[in-house]
Amino acid sequence: MIVMGSVITLDIGNTRTKFAVFSADGSMIDAGADCEIADVLNRYDGAKVIYSTVLKEVHDHLTGKLAFSVSLCRDIRILVKNTETLGKDRLAAVMGAKFLFGDQNCLVIDAGTCITYDYLLGSGDYLGGAISMGIGMRYKALNAFTSKLPSLKNEEDQENFDDVGMFTEEAIHSGVCNGFFDEVNARIERFVAKYENSIVILTGGDANFLAKHIKYEIFAEPLLVHYGLYHAIQTA
Repeated sequence: MIVMGSVITLDIGNTRTKFAVFSADGSMIDAGADCEIADVLNRYDGAKVIYSTVLKEVHDHLTGKLAFSVSLCRDIRILVKNTETLGKDRLAAVMGAKFLFGDQNCLVIDAGTCITYDYLLGSGDYLGGAISMGIGMRYKALNAFTSKLPSLKNEEDQENFDDVGMFTEEAIHSGVCNGFFDEVNARIERFVAKYENSIVILTGGDANFLAKHIKYEIFAEPLLVHYGLYHAIQTA
């Protein structure tokens, strides 16, 4: 299918490749994960392509395609001192926030393997942010760095975690999950207190689980990185 004027965005991680397709008018018309790059390119033959990858080697089908980089972020001012070590997924998410929310002050929270916090002002100034351990990493660390604590993981459908655990497993869930929620809520509290006209944007694999335990109004957007990649190619 030839779709001139459309844009394919590819987010290539260590284990998964995610894609989205935008029509000529900027609306998202398709999205998915665990895809074969060649299949997506063939399905939308003629579309422009922009990709972001954490891998050192580029897939053969992406030769000559536009790679996302700091140089494509032309409508934000990056104040991070060392852009060479800045994660492209973080930067693309910030671009997505700029595309969707314009002149609002944005706190972008990406809850994945790590949890990242990125601060974008309505002026377009990207201040940088913070990186912490994601919820899965916290569970794994307790097991890996102790001799007796068991390997556990969070239960997606569990709504409440008691402050006091009566058994070791309960104590671990309480410490990991409530600590995780407290960290996020405290950071949001400081952000909304400091910046007026602000919005908190939540994305990442653990976003749905985390959203149930956030005390503040948030905007959840699992495809934020793809909106950022689309915005980057449109302003390139």
